[in-house]
Amino acid sequence: MKRIHTLGLAILVACLAAPTATAQDKPAKPSAQPPKAKQANQKQGERGTPKLQLSTAEWDFGEKWYGEPCETEITLKNVGDAPLRITKVTSSCGCTVAKPKSAATWNGLVLKPGEGETMKLSYNTKKLRAKVSQTVTVQTNDPLNPTVQIMVKGSIKQVFSMKPAERITFTGLDRTSEQTKSLTLTSNLEDEKVSLKLKELPENVPFDVKLEAVEEGVSYKLTVTTKPPLKLGSNAIAVTLLTDHPKFKTVTVPVSAYIAPRVQISPSILYVPRQGSASIQRYVRLRYNAVKEVKITDIQVSDDSVKAEVMPPRIKPNPKATVKMHEIRVTLPPASEFPKDGATITVLTDDDEPEYQKFEIKVLLQPDTRRANSSARAKAAARQAAGKAGAKKKETVDKGKDDEKKSDGGKSDDD
Repeated sequence: MKRIHTLGLAILVACLAAPTATAQDKPAKPSAQPPKAKQANQKQGERGTPKLQLSTAEWDFGEKWYGEPCETEITLKNVGDAPLRITKVTSSCGCTVAKPKSAATWNGLVLKPGEGETMKLSYNTKKLRAKVSQTVTVQTNDPLNPTVQIMVKGSIKQVFSMKPAERITFTGLDRTSEQTKSLTLTSNLEDEKVSLKLKELPENVPFDVKLEAVEEGVSYKLTVTTKPPLKLGSNAIAVTLLTDHPKFKTVTVPVSAYIAPRVQISPSILYVPRQGSASIQRYVRLRYNAVKEVKITDIQVSDDSVKAEVMPPRIKPNPKATVKMHEIRVTLPPASEFPKDGATITVLTDDDEPEYQKFEIKVLLQPDTRRANSSARAKAAARQAAGKAGAKKKETVDKGKDDEKKSDGGKSDDD
């Protein structure tokens, strides 16, 4: 009996120690995987992935003569399994043009899987001289490569090389300055001579131009002299040299001289911030050519809320500087105290010339950029909506054509 009792007790302990299955011990059902995110720029209901493939990512046109035509074609193909949308194509400069062959614009162009489009690339060899290094950027909805670049490179060879520069530029002049500069033109055609002749210029140009042969048919010297009085701002002409070559008929040399005002004031507009309750200070500088001293004789302000006074320069003037200046400190009121119509600061000087005796600075309330940004966003949204509508219309037309082919059993009219 004792043995049986002991055996029963052991069985009871084993049962109590055995783990009891509960709801918590049941294996958890695998959670449902979240749906894969739709590809960027992929429309609702579309599946698969678009992929752009270029026939080449570089166009090296080698060496071209100035003015020579320069063109090529590159194929863009969708090797993916979803529609490829070309959203934007841009070039790094205006001398490189990239156009689609079968459409008027890249905007909204869609390539179905397996379809391709030809890009017509051209480079204007009259725009940039010497070495060329430009890019054409293509943006699509390809998720792996949304932006790809096509390199454009080569070199432009001139019929005549020019030294020390390919243009003549005059700097640091005033309206009465008479200055002369020159450059040398040397032919790059080794096997033949090319003569140059100056094309006659209009009488009212601000330059005297002379061309003389250093070695006839090989090298020439172009000399340009400014002809005062020069006008303020830009004085520029394009000197045309005529050649006797049947292919390269002209050579152009740009000539320019910029005449800065002898006395000028900046900035010409000051803005009162819309936010803030305290006055702020701004500085206006009147600069003048050191050849002739100019003094400020009076400052007049149209509204008492704005204060203006001449101050000693905060930066120690350089006695050898060719330009000197006076500094005017302007105190602007908070927007709540500033007139809605703005104010005007008038600065009077003792200069002999009337155009430098009076300067005006406009003081205005800062523009409300929030309204401008809101309007710009609205216009951008309207353009985007119009682009999407155009793309959708094209897809609808393409789908109609596909459905028509299916209904005809894929037969042509000739069948």
